[in-house]
Amino acid sequence: MLKMRVKLATQIFSESVAKGLQFYAKRGAPRLYDVEPTVQFTSLMNNLFDALNRRFPAEGVRLGGEAKSSKMHYSGLTHGKKK
Repeated sequence: MLKMRVKLATQIFSESVAKGLQFYAKRGAPRLYDVEPTVQFTSLMNNLFDALNRRFPAEGVRLGGEAKSSKMHYSGLTHGKKK
């Protein structure tokens, strides 16, 4: 059985990858003409992972709790959700 490599997933869905995609898109990279949805998804996954991967339980996401200290808000989770 293959092991999951979460570290690799967190590297792919990182803020630096999102910024890199934007950087090259602004410089006219031909395959990145419509990269904004990918940038938004990458940022969402980064923020979601950060919000759920807290060191202390008191910092974690709680049902009915506020997400002020987190970079991610509930509206970010529903972005792109089909109605």
